[in-house]
Order: sequence, then structure tokens, then C-alpha cells
Amino acid sequence: MAPAGVELIAGAVRDPSFGPVVLVGLGGTAAEALQDTAVRLAPLSEEDALDMLDELRGRRLLDGWRGAPPVDRPAIARAVAALGRILLEHPGVGEVEINPLRATASGVLALDALVVADEN
Repeated sequence: MAPAGVELIAGAVRDPSFGPVVLVGLGGTAAEALQDTAVRLAPLSEEDALDMLDELRGRRLLDGWRGAPPVDRPAIARAVAALGRILLEHPGVGEVEINPLRATASGVLALDALVVADEN
């Protein structure tokens, strides 16, 4: 029932050595098979998140592939930056993942999400 678009994975985890780490990648439900991700330490700006999208091997899918409209990259960047802020502002959260995050020309839609408490 969700609109067609490009499926992504986006998440953040509290690494014991580095602190909050943010990830975005292509694939959604196929993320593990594609292994096309970019990673940054939080906090990160929306500009940082846009740079992460440019690092993806499949970034051309975001620009409108085979007649599809380009996706709303700023909306993806806002979502990715927000995931880093969640871990920074809520120490009880150890991990948050949106998979898939459906990107369309008019925004993004989280189709499935997981939030895990920090056990430390």
C-alpha cells in the first residue's frame, strides 16, 4: 500500500568505543545482499548525510532510474541525521533501525522500524 520508491536502510547504534554511529544504505529488505552502505559518527548534519548518499555505489537509483522520478534526497538526509540525534539525546536507546525506509519524490516513509534499549 506504500507508494513505489527506492528502498533504503537507515540506522544508528551505540558503539562501545566510538559512541553513536549512523548508517545509511541501499536495499531495504535486500540490504544484506547489496552491502552498499555509508557510515558516520554522530552528530552529523543533513549535509553530512547527503554526502553519505553520494558515497553509495547505487546512488544513481536515487536520481531517477529508468524513468522513475528522483527521490527527495533532503528528506532522506533529515531522517538519517535524526537517527544520530536520537542516540545522542536518549542515552537509554542503544540502537535504532529503519528497514526499509522508502524514498520517493515527495519524501520518505518508514515501513518498518526497530528500537533497542541500551543494556549498559
